[in-house]
Amino acid sequence: MKSLTILIAILFSIATLYSQPSTITYQGKLLDNSNIPVNQSNVVMTFAIYDASSGGFQIWPSSGVVSKTVNINLGLYSVTLGTGVGNDDIFTSTNLNANNLYLEVSIGGTPLPRTQLTTVPYSILSNSAQNVVSNNGINIQTLSNNHNINLQQMELVRLL
Repeated sequence: MKSLTILIAILFSIATLYSQPSTITYQGKLLDNSNIPVNQSNVVMTFAIYDASSGGFQIWPSSGVVSKTVNINLGLYSVTLGTGVGNDDIFTSTNLNANNLYLEVSIGGTPLPRTQLTTVPYSILSNSAQNVVSNNGINIQTLSNNHNINLQQMELVRLL
């Protein structure tokens, strides 16, 4: 029984270790009208994700826009989206389940051209993989965002 308990503890540790974050880091470079990098603190930027490069339906956040106060140094800035704080909704396979996603960034109320999101944000979908089976005798039925693992069958492994 002790070996089984240790094995289950190891499996939960591995699932947590390899779980993916549900946030997206977005980085950009902001230039002024003369193409000179901006240096400014406390710049208010808003973010929203749509299903089209213009017009379309807003996919994220569920309502309004996400507002972040950003420090810009030599034109460079970085923000983390999907933190779950306020209306910065956590990204899930449900709200990222569109063929094309476009991030709209606004500075001072002026929207910039939308940027298409590609490969990396879509990896969040793998966080809800179903029916994962390995060759070592462990059949993991469900992996979810809560890291719940249901073991259907297991070979007892003797731990030394």
